[in-house]
Amino acid sequence: MGEVPLVRQVREERTYADFARGVRWRKLVAAGILAAGVFAPAVLPQGAPAGPAASARETAAKRAAEWEALAKGLDAKIARLLPCDPRAKSAIEEVSHASEARLAALGEVLKIALAQANADTERVR
Repeated sequence: MGEVPLVRQVREERTYADFARGVRWRKLVAAGILAAGVFAPAVLPQGAPAGPAASARETAAKRAAEWEALAKGLDAKIARLLPCDPRAKSAIEEVSHASEARLAALGEVLKIALAQANADTERVR
């Protein structure tokens, strides 16, 4: 039994790209956009270096995440330890140091924000 012309046409269009007959522009453009989206971030520079305010905010966010992770795990760490166990004391001190680092980073963010606000105020005057 022979092929119906419509079936033959669909099969021909579904075959791989035939460069002798030409490539469909829509597929070529779609492939180019996809490739650019995938490979461009790895090839292009990531932009200008962050300013001190952005750097301070990133540091504060990291310190806060570290503190939060330690604080969440503190109960599980010391639940089965005796109060006199030195491991309980060291776990509490570790969370305390992380909290101090977090507060210091937040203080630095506030200092930079205050300096920026003062500079903006002076510039407006």
